[in-house]
Formats: sequence, structure tokens, C-alpha cells
Amino acid sequence: MREVQIDELVRAMARLGALPVSVGRLAAVTGAPDFEFAEVVDVVAHDMVLAAGVLRAANSAASGSVTRVENVRDAVVRLGAARTLATAMLVMVGGRLERPLAAYELDPGELWYHSCATSIAADVLRGVAGVALPASLGTTGLVHDIGKLVLDGVVAERGEVFSFGDTRGIELCSLERDRFGLDHAEAGAIVASYWELPPAMVEGVRAHHGAFDDPVGVSIELADTVAHGLEPHGHHDELQALRLGRVVGVTQERMPALVDECASRLDALVEHYRPEQRP
Repeated sequence: MREVQIDELVRAMARLGALPVSVGRLAAVTGAPDFEFAEVVDVVAHDMVLAAGVLRAANSAASGSVTRVENVRDAVVRLGAARTLATAMLVMVGGRLERPLAAYELDPGELWYHSCATSIAADVLRGVAGVALPASLGTTGLVHDIGKLVLDGVVAERGEVFSFGDTRGIELCSLERDRFGLDHAEAGAIVASYWELPPAMVEGVRAHHGAFDDPVGVSIELADTVAHGLEPHGHHDELQALRLGRVVGVTQERMPALVDECASRLDALVEHYRPEQRP
């Protein structure tokens, strides 16, 4: 099989488009260990599309809202910095995740659904893990499979017709490397670097399959595992989830509550953003 060339990757990334400056700034701000809350509000408030999306999310059932908020500051307070960043990325990038991916047998909206589920699982996981995890973890979960869009784009440009079927995880990565010379995790890390996302996000995307000694990579792989179990015809790999959970301090006793919380939040998010995609 012909390995992916740099010019093919560049063209595939160009079709994804650049990340809006405001989202890049927000990722950089929240990536700092000592960021100021006012900086988050300032970034959101100066982008009309972003501000509208954050306000909408803050007033949705997914945020557990009771009273309506009318300004950006209150919306960011309600969501928190981590969920504000994830919301911003979803607002700006979500449409790209709705594309069908022939090489991965994903229908329109399937990648969006899985990405949202992984984002939510990563955000919930961050709150219960026994290790410190970055505020950007939920956003990393949202874009963890962005490399599949790039590789699918390369296949389409070449005019090839083939499918990886329903292969997942490390086995899928092995098949991708055989065909392209790199897997979707590495391709996704290249996109994340191209978008100038913080190093923790780049490495989280790169390491989300088989990174047994990297807490961020393991957390994203665990979130990905939980997310697959939440899909309409998905299967929850309990043994893998428990193995990964042990690395980041999530006990077997905590796992059912984590999965239930993810399911509840995912249902509320899909109901708000894409009710037609509810399973």
C-alpha cells in the first residue's frame, strides 16, 4: 500500500480548514496552569458566534440549568472553563465531525455522536480520576478521532474504494499503519499541531490508543471505550475500561456511576443539539 505523502496530508488538512483564532486562544488560555477566569470570559465575549454558542450551552438541559443566564460571564461561570472550551470546539468544529467517512463505514453524524460521547466521558472522568488531568481533557476527547477525517480524505482524493469495517482500537491503528504509514491518532496529532492546540491536547490525541504510561492518553482511551459502549449498537468493553481505569485511579466501584453520568449528559446534549440523532 502507498504511504501517505506530506502533500496529501496538507491538502486533507486544508479541506478541514483552519481553527478559528478565538478557539485557539481559548485553548491556550485554559492550557495554562494558572490562567485567569477573566481571560476566558474575554476570549468568548469577543467572538459573536462563540459567545452565542456558549450562552446556548449554558441555558441547555445539558448544563443542568434552572434559571436563564443572559451574559457571557454568567455562562462561563455556569459551564466552567473546561466545558466552555469543549463547547467552543463543538460550536466551531462540530460540523466537520458530521461528515460520512466511507473508509471507516461511518454514516453522517456517527463521528459527531461518538466524539461528543468521548468528550463527555473525558470530562466526567477528569472529575473522578485519582490523578491530575488537564482542563482540556474533554476537548481532547472531542477531537481525538479527527485524524480519521484526514485519512478518509486521502482515500477519497486517491479515488480508492475500501473499508476498515468495524475494526477499532490498536487493531485499527495497525491496519492504518500498514496502509498509510501512520495511524489516525498520529494523523490527528498532526492536525492538532496544525491548529496550534496546546501540547497536552496534541499528545492526548497522539496517545489515545495503547499509551499505558501516559495519564492523558490513557484517560482519552478510557473515555473512548466508555463512549463506544454508549452508542446505539455499541458494546461496553468492561475489562478494558477497568484496566484503563486502574491506571488513572478510577476504581471498579466508581465505573458504573461514571457510565450512567455520561449516558445522562450525552442524552441531554444530543437532545439539545441534534434531537434527530437520538438513538
